Amino acid sequence: MRFKNGSTLAALFALALASIGAAHAQSQDSNFYYQRGLANVNGDQNQAFADFNEAIRLDPRNANAYVGRGSVRFDGGSMADYSEAIRLDPDNFEAYVRRAFVQQDDAAAIADYDQAIRIRPNDAEIWGQRAARLWNLGNREQAFRDADESIRLNPRDARAWFDRGLFHRRAGNTAQAEADFARALRLDPSLRHYYERMQ
Repeated sequence: MRFKNGSTLAALFALALASIGAAHAQSQDSNFYYQRGLANVNGDQNQAFADFNEAIRLDPRNANAYVGRGSVRFDGGSMADYSEAIRLDPDNFEAYVRRAFVQQDDAAAIADYDQAIRIRPNDAEIWGQRAARLWNLGNREQAFRDADESIRLNPRDARAWFDRGLFHRRAGNTAQAEADFARALRLDPSLRHYYERMQ
């Protein structure tokens, strides 16, 4: 479309830039409340909840604000918040991890862990969490593979060694279980309390 008057074109261009600037400012305001919510998560959770709500009000597309609100949700709506975050941002690692953690259904949790691992394959903790859900479903072989991968990715994680020791113990592999427990206790002596409770 051609404009006879250059000033009309300039005015439209200025209007477009202003609307982009307003959207950017709104997103910055939303991010401010999101960041403040994060700062309050371990302190004043009521304030964190209010901050995440305000971040969402200012920008309903702020996927991270839904994840934050889900983490301090008092009305049981965390699953809905994590799902909305995933709808808005299908590669939101934290949303998949948190939704998997609160899933009652092991198969659904595993599907979320699958997505988290797709996004961040070098996160040792997620491999370990998926291993536990696989074990619950009776998939011992895959659970051991995931536990092995968790340890391969982070051999200094005492909890990963301890958890694999639990798998070995449940499977009747006493020698392997004790070897894993010994390694876990060398890395983190505070786990001895849990080990002694199993005796």
